[in-house]
Amino acid sequence: MLNAGNSAYAACGAETGSHGVGQRPGPHSFAGAIFVDNEMWTGPRAHFDIGMAVGTRAWWGQLVDFGTGVVFRNTFSSGNVARVNSGISVSAMQNATVEGTNVLFAPMQLNSSR
Repeated sequence: MLNAGNSAYAACGAETGSHGVGQRPGPHSFAGAIFVDNEMWTGPRAHFDIGMAVGTRAWWGQLVDFGTGVVFRNTFSSGNVARVNSGISVSAMQNATVEGTNVLFAPMQLNSSR
């Protein structure tokens, strides 16, 4: 997952979506969805808001649909630095597996020149 120019919301994510108040279907199944052996890095002037978004309540808030069963395994950075606001966010995702993560996360730069 390369971010070499423009910043992005996430390097990778399991997106459940949002349907509004009172319209949420039951949890969306991510059974069989696996993010495995992915390399993540950014340049010095780009960032990911969230490195790994395991569910997307961070964007949808309380209107989020819930998910279940996604797997994130063996995400790495090979010594490169991934600039992020949050490295890993698990939100609105039940029975998620996140394991084997070996990423060098660094805080994103907050300045007026972004």
